[in-house]
Amino acid sequence: MSKDILNKLRAENRHIFLNYTDSIYNEDLIKIGDKVLQMIGKSLSEVGMLSPSRQHARNVSREILRELSYDSDRLLNFVTQREPLLITDQQAIYSEVLRRFSKSEGGKIFIDAPGRTAKTFLINILLATIRGEKNIALAVATSGITATLMTGGRTAHSMLQIPIDLIHN
Repeated sequence: MSKDILNKLRAENRHIFLNYTDSIYNEDLIKIGDKVLQMIGKSLSEVGMLSPSRQHARNVSREILRELSYDSDRLLNFVTQREPLLITDQQAIYSEVLRRFSKSEGGKIFIDAPGRTAKTFLINILLATIRGEKNIALAVATSGITATLMTGGRTAHSMLQIPIDLIHN
C-alpha cells in the first residue's frame, strides 16, 4: 500500500524526487485501520497494532509537496537576474541568512526599514535561492496583503492553523 501511495505522489509530482516518508506510512496505517474497522469493527490498537495519527495527516504531505513543487531552474534564473540588484545592506542580510541556513544555525533576523525600501524584494530572492536548491522555505506574514507579496506566502494564522475568534475579540 505504501508503494501505491508513493507511486501516486510521484505521478502527480513528476519533477520532484520523492521517497518514503513517515506521512506516507501514516497514510498507509490510516487506510489499513479503516479496512480493519470496516471488516471486524475494531481499531488497530484493539488488535495490537500502532494507531495512525489522523490529525493533519493529509495536510502535512500536501504542504511539503507544495513547497517542493517549485521549478528550481526558473527560481535560480530569477535569483541570477535579481541578486546583482541588491544594495549593500540587502546583500549583507542576504549573505547572513544564507550562511546561517547552510550551517543550520537558525536564529532570528529582524529586517526593519521604512516602507518602499525593497524588503519584500530581498525576501523573495531569499525564498527563490533556498527553494531553487530543492529546500523548503516558508514565507509567513502577519497580514494577508504582505503574504500575497511574498512568493508562496501565507498568513501566520493560515499556515500555523492559529484559531481566530472574531466574535469575542
